[in-house]
Amino acid sequence: MLKFCSLFSSSSANCLLVYDETTKILIDCGSSLKRTSAALLSIGIDVGDINAILVTHEHTDHTSGIVTTSNKHSIPVYANSPTFNAITGNEKIKNIKIISTDEFDIGTLHITPFKIPHDAACPFGYVIKSGSSQLTIATDLGYVDRAILKFFTGSDFAFVESNHDIQMLLNGPYTYPLKRRILSDFGHLSNKACSDLVCHLASCGVKKFMLGHLSESNNTPSLALSTTVDSLKFNNIAVSSISVAPKEEISEIITI
Repeated sequence: MLKFCSLFSSSSANCLLVYDETTKILIDCGSSLKRTSAALLSIGIDVGDINAILVTHEHTDHTSGIVTTSNKHSIPVYANSPTFNAITGNEKIKNIKIISTDEFDIGTLHITPFKIPHDAACPFGYVIKSGSSQLTIATDLGYVDRAILKFFTGSDFAFVESNHDIQMLLNGPYTYPLKRRILSDFGHLSNKACSDLVCHLASCGVKKFMLGHLSESNNTPSLALSTTVDSLKFNNIAVSSISVAPKEEISEIITI
């Protein structure tokens, strides 16, 4: 049985927790050790019990706390070589495990990394399995194609990006080059793109969803959720649960 919890999820800090009865891992660590420790303790987990940190990509909202958290508690950091080389302060990480798209195990968790399109060195999504329970995590991606969709096959839960509302972005304060980057194939998924993805995945058997990595300037939790829920209703597709990861607080714990 797998459990999932978002500790932080936004355009400023990202850290996800996946665990079963014996193994606990973080996906990214984009905030301070103090803040990460407090979030974990609020659900009864000591940061020293974390078995690994998996890195999706090097951007600081995903990696700013990695060096201190890893070194303080001797937690190995798993990242592909281009990502590791791009992490700020990488030379200070004492325990690094270089990975590729090959499958591997951390304790009782089976990990399948896969490439996603984003403006980073070599961004990854992850499929994580424990026994018959499986989930897929994919944020920070400009588009979804068949090569990516296959990694959701067999998962009951998906953590996916609903980064921005297109009109809010176009009418918002960002510079034109930044808007163009976000809207590009190496940027972020909009609420509409996320709703299309969720509808497709739900029709293929994924039953539980959490929407994450919301822009602080170009989105709201209610708008992100309503866009996808309305699309599900319009297409007469039922899911077991769907929620939005809070920015500053831990999410509900999802059992898979």
